[in-house]
Amino acid sequence: MSSNYMLFRCVFSIINICFFALGFAVVVYSWLLHIKSTDYGSLMGSPWFTAPVILIISAKFSMLLGIVGCLGAWCEKRALLFMYIIIMVIVFVGLLFGVVYIIAMNERIAVSAHQRLLDNIRRYPVKDNEFYKKMDSIQRRLDCCGIDDYRDWSQGDVWSDQSHVPDSCCLEEKVGCGKLTKGNETNGLIYTDGCFSMIQKEINRNLMVVGILAFVLVFVEQTNSCSSMLSSMLFYSIFDVYFTSPINHGMPLHRSTRSPRAKRLVLFVADGLRSDKFFQPLNNTPYLNSIIEKRTSLSGISHTRVPTESRPGHVAIISGFYEDVSAVSRGWKENPVEFDSVFNRSTYTFGFGSPDIVPMFKRGQSYEHFYVDCYHSNDEEFGNDRAHELDLWVEREFRKFLLNNTLRKELEKDQIVFFFHLLGIDTNGHSHKPWSDAYMKNIQVVDGIVQRLENLIENYYKYDEKTTYVFTSDHGMTDWGSHGAGDDTETLTPLLIWGSGIRSSRHTNVHIEQADLCPLMSYFLGIDYAINSVGRLPIDYLLPVDEDLLQAYLQNARQLLEQVHQQHDILKKRLLFFKPFDLQEEQFFERMKSGKGYMNLHAVKDDIKNFMHRVAEASHYYHTYRRFLLSVLILIGFLATLCTILYQLTPTPSTNSSVALTCKLIPILIFVLLLVEQSPWTHLLYPALVCVHTCLSADFAIGWIRQQGLEHIRSLSFWLKTFIIGLFLQTYILPFFHRWMMSIGVFLLFIDAIYRWQGSFLHDRYRRGYGILLIIILIFPFLPTVGTIKITLSWCTILSGVLTFIFHYLYFQTESSSSLINYIQRVCLLLAIIANYCVHSLSVRSPFIHILSWILLLISCFLPFFSSIQHRLNRLICIFTSIMTIYILLSTQYEALFVLCLCLLMLTWILTSEQHKKINLRLFTCQSFLFTLLAFFGTGNFASVNSFDPSTVYCFLTVFNPFLMVFVIIVKYILPILIVNCATAYVMKNADMIKAFRLYTLILSDILALELFFFIRTEGSWLQIGESISRYVILMAMIVILTAFQFLASLLLNQKWNYFNVKRSLK
Repeated sequence: MSSNYMLFRCVFSIINICFFALGFAVVVYSWLLHIKSTDYGSLMGSPWFTAPVILIISAKFSMLLGIVGCLGAWCEKRALLFMYIIIMVIVFVGLLFGVVYIIAMNERIAVSAHQRLLDNIRRYPVKDNEFYKKMDSIQRRLDCCGIDDYRDWSQGDVWSDQSHVPDSCCLEEKVGCGKLTKGNETNGLIYTDGCFSMIQKEINRNLMVVGILAFVLVFVEQTNSCSSMLSSMLFYSIFDVYFTSPINHGMPLHRSTRSPRAKRLVLFVADGLRSDKFFQPLNNTPYLNSIIEKRTSLSGISHTRVPTESRPGHVAIISGFYEDVSAVSRGWKENPVEFDSVFNRSTYTFGFGSPDIVPMFKRGQSYEHFYVDCYHSNDEEFGNDRAHELDLWVEREFRKFLLNNTLRKELEKDQIVFFFHLLGIDTNGHSHKPWSDAYMKNIQVVDGIVQRLENLIENYYKYDEKTTYVFTSDHGMTDWGSHGAGDDTETLTPLLIWGSGIRSSRHTNVHIEQADLCPLMSYFLGIDYAINSVGRLPIDYLLPVDEDLLQAYLQNARQLLEQVHQQHDILKKRLLFFKPFDLQEEQFFERMKSGKGYMNLHAVKDDIKNFMHRVAEASHYYHTYRRFLLSVLILIGFLATLCTILYQLTPTPSTNSSVALTCKLIPILIFVLLLVEQSPWTHLLYPALVCVHTCLSADFAIGWIRQQGLEHIRSLSFWLKTFIIGLFLQTYILPFFHRWMMSIGVFLLFIDAIYRWQGSFLHDRYRRGYGILLIIILIFPFLPTVGTIKITLSWCTILSGVLTFIFHYLYFQTESSSSLINYIQRVCLLLAIIANYCVHSLSVRSPFIHILSWILLLISCFLPFFSSIQHRLNRLICIFTSIMTIYILLSTQYEALFVLCLCLLMLTWILTSEQHKKINLRLFTCQSFLFTLLAFFGTGNFASVNSFDPSTVYCFLTVFNPFLMVFVIIVKYILPILIVNCATAYVMKNADMIKAFRLYTLILSDILALELFFFIRTEGSWLQIGESISRYVILMAMIVILTAFQFLASLLLNQKWNYFNVKRSLK
């Protein structure tokens, strides 16, 4: 025993010495990076812009951890070992918050720094200025020129009479070499790529190395949580594989046409307008319908893509490309992605409308020539029927704007854009649904606004017939007032174009992609195509076809081809093994130049169209070049996680083997390959995490396969058991596709209860109640999804609140003494019922109710911590009552009844489970996971394609605030999961059970995620693609939520704030 203890102390000390050494290495390396990149910091406005300060602090704590660990092991001091644990938690939490902070603030800091650099470069200083010297130094070292590209230098105030670049931009720097370039003509003498993207890449690469070192530090002390970390990484992986930004910089511009069709363009975007409501024969839009019927115009459908949200929709219309899904959560007013747009390329743009949309495009080159006028965000109130007043505000402000003589010179310019964002229809659709009178009347209001604005513009320009009008919508809306998914009601938006530039007769069956509007508007104005646009000029609707139109079409193909060239050059420069896409562009342009083989202009058009199709295929090929490798790494990550968990559950002696060694080396080699290729730091995490898991469990997995696996494979019973388990797992998978399938699993639990308890089932009141509640709750998945019902069922919420109050009173009435906490809970419950009744039944929208609801939310969150922990069941009921209080404030239909039934079901479940002397942990885990899915899918929530209902937050706010609204709604959706986790934590009474339960849960969830991973689709309709990806994301997010909620549930059940003593308060 003594020798083993000495061995433990030696090993423990060596590990902590390694901690100290690695922590010291992180500190030194981080400071070297900071010193190396001081030029960046001074240019970007903060000397700490590139310094991984949080990682440095965490590394210093790791050094302290090593010292304390060694002293604690050798001195055998309990206080030092306790301090060791505290520091270990600090290191882990510090790194966690550090990563969150970097993710949250990195883009915001980048936007601020980018704007600072642009402002400085426009005031290009004299040569002895510090900015000049540092920019020259960076341009020489990084082989770049300008901020976004070399043309930034032509925007400066100093070069007023000529356009050239500094000498440090030259490939071969000589005195005066920068003056040999003018405008867009580089003559192959200078670097054309901008410096900002290269600086960002270098900073991210440095942070990646520091992050890997820090990860190694944390891994040793957090081995038990490694599976959870990999689950979080695999959750993020879906965005890394399928949602990556299509933005590239440094491509040359291509002019659409030298013969513009119009001098100005007017863009109307009726937010949330459905195409069927626009075109239905109810005469909702008499003026716009008269344009379709009597005037030369293009009318039809614009097809949007998932996600059908306001930000991606406007980016597609104005910039011509489809942002990834994560862009929805990055910000609205301050867009963190530097993109090109029609507004950038216009001479002037004048935007009127929502403060959440219009300022989003005031970026980059459009910063100085984009006039913005927005109403205050507090005016976006969706709790009333006056949303159309927001659209009328746009009309009034534009009238005032035309009377502003100070901008008359700008208004007389060519190539200007008027942008009108009309939000009222979307707001009324959310609040009153698209089938309501308020929605239809708002459409009529917009029709009148368009007519009056057109008259204003035509009068101002004296009917010169040089204005093109475009009317469309960013997305549609479901019958229950939501959008974001891929249903036809969400993806089909109306399109109407009239005015100058429409030369042929009426087209009433137009079908184009939403991104095609960007090159179309550029063509009307004769401006450069947006460099990031993936839209194609809809030439089939711009008849008659002539040489000028074909030239514009060919320029569109060249602009798309430049993006492919940029993708090709980046990959070829970075990858060791690269196979280019065969575009056959030389043959194409040779045909265009010679004109041989074409019978008429339509044949030329078809050839260009086919070439653009191949360009799109090439772009997709390069954009997804590493997708297969990343998918394989994710698949291996799942398998490695399962092996590690099984090893922790059944730690058996393992022997080293050459096969296991090979398994350990492969991810290391992949990591080295990706590192050499300068892959994004997130790509490096996948082989790194796989490497960690294979080092832990490869020997165990290979040993088990050799000793037992080969024998089991030959057995028929093994395959029969595998088949039965596979069928059983489908009860967990099917609810992701069809919500009513959830009832199958609940019914199986009912059959299991009868089978295992038999005679005692009818005589035991707890088991009888458990069975009855199972039958009741399996009804809910058959009901319509919450939010899709066209009537308000507020009486269900009131009924659930009254029943909760009665149950709470009857239970605690039997107690010998009722504490103050119970009285406070009943008062809060009654106030929540009254608030819900006033808001949803009496339609009262009052700030007093909002303040009261927030107060009740805060009190309910903290109240359980003041209840007694001596009687754990009382504490659990207190937690359930607090959750019900919050849920009543957030309920509009039958969901509160469901949560009440779920609470009662959990109480009977834990009471019946406690009657067993020994709990079957595997069965208990399956039951708990099934209840978790039931809590998530029982009323539909956002997992059932889409069911966003703003009336959910009426008790808390009625002013449009997307992030606060999303926060409140997410709280509502995850509260039922917390109920299940609290019931689970109540049964788990020792550390071994908790650890085994978590590992079994990870096994079950990883197997399900692996199956859903194979269901991910990249082809088919956007609805099918979006649904397949969302299922995987939902399950992986659920794994992360369960891990956090298991800790929170344990805290709620066991933590008490002793400074608040209930008895003392009563005295």
